[in-house]
Parts: sequence; structure tokens; C-alpha cells
Amino acid sequence: MPSITELSIELVEQIISYLDQPALYALSQASKSSYAITLPVLYRHVDLLIPPGHRIPRIDKFLFNILDRPQIANYVRTLRVGLSPASRVSDGQRFLPGENDVERLGFKRAMDLFDGDPLLFNGNDLREALRARDYGAYAALLLLIIPTLCRLEIHDHRNETLRPFHSVLEYMSNRNRFRKDAPPPKNLADGLLFGSKSDWHKFDCDSVTHRAVRFTAIEEISLNCDSKTGHQHDLDLSHIKVWQAWNLSGIRRVEFMITHKSDRTVWEQMHWRLNRLSGPLNAMKSTTLTNLVIRHSSRITGCLRNMFAGTQQLRSLTCELWHDVSQKEGGDVPEFSLNEWSNALGLVQRTLETLVLSVEFCDSSQFFFKQPREAGHITDSLNLEGLEKLTTLECPVPFISGDYTFLIINPIEPRLPPSLRHLTLRTDISSAQFPYPFDTSILPEGLSYSDAREEVKYLMSARMDVTYLASASLFLVDQLGHLASISVWQPPDPKLDWFDSQLDDLATTCKNKGIAAKVLYPMAMRWRSTSHWNLAKEVTLFDPQYPENKPSPRMFRGERSGVPLGLATQYHLGEFKKRHIRRSLR
Repeated sequence: MPSITELSIELVEQIISYLDQPALYALSQASKSSYAITLPVLYRHVDLLIPPGHRIPRIDKFLFNILDRPQIANYVRTLRVGLSPASRVSDGQRFLPGENDVERLGFKRAMDLFDGDPLLFNGNDLREALRARDYGAYAALLLLIIPTLCRLEIHDHRNETLRPFHSVLEYMSNRNRFRKDAPPPKNLADGLLFGSKSDWHKFDCDSVTHRAVRFTAIEEISLNCDSKTGHQHDLDLSHIKVWQAWNLSGIRRVEFMITHKSDRTVWEQMHWRLNRLSGPLNAMKSTTLTNLVIRHSSRITGCLRNMFAGTQQLRSLTCELWHDVSQKEGGDVPEFSLNEWSNALGLVQRTLETLVLSVEFCDSSQFFFKQPREAGHITDSLNLEGLEKLTTLECPVPFISGDYTFLIINPIEPRLPPSLRHLTLRTDISSAQFPYPFDTSILPEGLSYSDAREEVKYLMSARMDVTYLASASLFLVDQLGHLASISVWQPPDPKLDWFDSQLDDLATTCKNKGIAAKVLYPMAMRWRSTSHWNLAKEVTLFDPQYPENKPSPRMFRGERSGVPLGLATQYHLGEFKKRHIRRSLR
């Protein structure tokens, strides 16, 4: 049997890409050859998030390591900095532990590297922050010295653990305004980078431009959205500075959340800042953004027009509508008008190709069979007939049918564009959205008689909704002759999966129409682990290109054909944490 060093480099890279960070590090220490093989993968995704407790990742040692071996910086593609979304994480300034002689030497090297750089040292605050071993200051230096950074994940709260980092990013993202005849912006003149207004006019614009060239490699920025665990940041503490990413040169994708307290101010703040920094508001139209992902946000409808006005090249939009009625500070369940959405989408009708909408209105303090049915807060149906380039749509069935009662007798009149080629139907809003394998042994006295009856009634309603979803899928396949494929999500709880006869009907109908039929299974409940919150299995029931093939499964994690996975999962992640979900026997 050949050893791993005898395999081709391409095959080895494919194998080790499945290893986590500790396993990669252990493999890199096995031998010189394994070190050389694993080094590019080991440093590809750098995670420096601050976990719960008093320990802080040694971000300074990582910086000094890069200074000693500059080639390592060329391997870094993703950088995660800031605070973990886990509970009991202290915010505010965080300071690294005391330094030794070696670390003092590394600090001196960092100072020598940036000595005289006007971007960093016209003022004294950042220098002092580095001397105080401020975590955010070292994160700012990493941002400046990694030349091939493609994705940046920022996690911060209102007390700004990453204040120096934010300051550098904000200056770089607005480098187009650096001209000597420009007045110093009031909101930045007293910040970290300039000691006074007089320093502004001494500023070396060419130096800024040189530094900013590196930032064009950053194509994706994620703001308080945890790609590893899917957990939401504390709404009261979360602080999003969307404008920092919005105008960053070269940016293609921005992922963020809008809290209930910032829904009306986040875009006003961004407009005000960009207006002061870059001229008239319509200058926002030059943004290079093509992909927006809005995670677990409730009051988004009022922001749509302002948001789309600044994304004239938008090609893909994902919006995860979320609201927890148990959180009193979040207010009542927001009204959600699909007519307003349809009208606002008209601003990007000539560019939008992919639209993904999910809904999760829940009560995290209640069991699944006590979840609210908030259909009354959602009105109308989507009218997408004017979106001339829309080819991919994923949304709950009622968004197309307008029927939030899930009655088979009600007619479905879809208003979808003839350009639509790929349709994916979600179980959101139905009774099948929230059930899970309930472990009643965790309860002190089990379920009461009334709760047990309510659970049975709810599951019966969920099965009826699944039947409606199956019928609606067949109807849409029959009516939308221009489709190339249809995909249907199965409920999170495997006990509510479609019957074999329903799957056969879908496969047969699609075969008669020459349409690919696919079924999607969310794996978190099937494998009973939160680590699979964004893992899905796709089973192709029928493929017109290979009509004789049997159903074939594929696994997707994170994304499926460019569409984010793990949408509408906050309630179930919370139930896992409460241990209400029966553990896997695997």
C-alpha cells in the first residue's frame, strides 16, 4: 500500500482538505515531507476568534511568524477575527498576556516594518494600542500584511474589541476620497489614524493607494455571521458596520445581519458616511457588489429600496427572514409584504439572476408543537415577472401560491419570469418546519396529557402540509414548462419525509416534462449533530441527460450551486443546546 507521500499532490491536497485544524497541525509535524504538503492547507483558513473565558488566541505570535517567514502570508485566504458568538464572551478591549524577550523582538520588527507609514503613525493611538498588546491592533496589522486575503470574517460587539481594525478597514475602503484638497471628515479626525485635523493635510495619498492595492484581493466579507457554527450573535450586543465593506474596491460578496435595533438606522448611517466621504449618494452605484447574503434578520423590508439603490450590479440575493417572538426587545412579529419586495426587486430586475428567501418565525421558549403560525403577518405573493434575468429561485411554496393556509383546493397562480430555469421549494411557514425527534426523557415529569395531545395534533397537521407541498410541486412542474430542474426540501425531521409514492410521482412527472427532479435532505436532524447545521444531501430522482441512471446522492456543505445552506436553523440549534433533541446512535 503506497504511503501518502507517494500519491499525487492533487490527490493529497484533496484528502487533507477534509482534516480540521488540529489534525492538519499533527500531520504537519510528522515529517519534513508532510510539513511541506500540509503547509498551504494549514494556513489557508486562519481562525483567531476569541472564545469564551479568559484565553485569547496568540494573534501576536501568528503575526511574528509571518514576519519571520513571509511566504506563509501567501497561503492565507480566509481570516476570522473578533469575538465568538458563543455565550459568556467578554467584549471591549482585550489585551494579550505579557511578553518575553523573543516577543519584544518581534514587536520591534513590526514597528520597524511600518516605521514612518503615515497610514498608521500620524497619530499615536494605534502605536500605543500595539504597545499595550491590544488584540484589535494586531488584527489591524494582519489585515495590512496578508497580500492574498480573499475572505474576511469580522465578529464584533458594540464595545468594539476590534476598534483599531475597524479604523484601518474604514480608511482603506474609502481610499477614493484621499485627496489633499478634501476637508478632514469630522467623524474620523479624532480617530486612531490621525492625531489632529492638521495631520490630514500632511497625509501621503500615494502611500494609502499602495496599501489599498492589496485590499482588492478581498472579495468576500462576513459581518457577525458565523460560518462554522451557524449561531447568531447576541442581538443586544451585535454591532454591524456595513459601510466598511460596501465600498471596498474589488468586493463581490457581503454577508451580514440586521438587528431589530438597527433596521432603520444601518442604511441611514451608511448613506451619511458614504455621502461625506465620497460625494453624492448616487456615487454608491459604482459598488462592485454582486452577491448579498442577509442572515437571520427581521425588519428588512423597510431597507430594501435603499439597499438595492447601492447594488446596481447585484446578481445574487439571499435573505434569511427570522424573528423570535420570545425576545421582548425584538418587538412584535414584523409585517412582511411580498408586494413591497416585488416592487423593490424592480430596482435590480436587469441584473438579478439568483433569489433565495427563507422564513423562520419562532418562539425559542416553546416546544416545536407550540410554535406560532404567523401567516397573518405575511401578505400577498411574489410577482417576479419583470425580473428578466432571474434563472434560480428558492423560496417557501406560499411565496409563489399566496396560500398560507396550505389548502389543496385553493388555486395556484404563479407569477414567475419565463427566464426561470431552476426552482427550489422550501418547507418554511408550514407545520413541518419545526418538528424534531423530541427526547422527552430530559423533562422532569415528561409531557402532560394536554401537551401530548397537542403534539399529536401538530404532527398530523405537519403531515397534511407535507402532502400539500408534494401536490403543489407537481402542479408547478406541470405549469412551468420552461424549467430545467426542480428541487424540493424535505422537512428537518426525517419522520415527515415524503412517502415513496410521492417521490415516484414527482420523478414520473418530471420525466414526462424532461425536467430534472431533485430532493434535498437537511442532515442536522438525520445525523443529530449541530456540526451538520449547513450540510445537505441532494438526491437526483431523474436527470434528463442520463434518464437511465438510478437515484444518486451528493453531499453539500456550506453552499449548493452557489446558494448558502443552513438557512432557517436558529430554532433547531437552540433546541440542540437545550438537549431536547434525541441524540444519534451513530
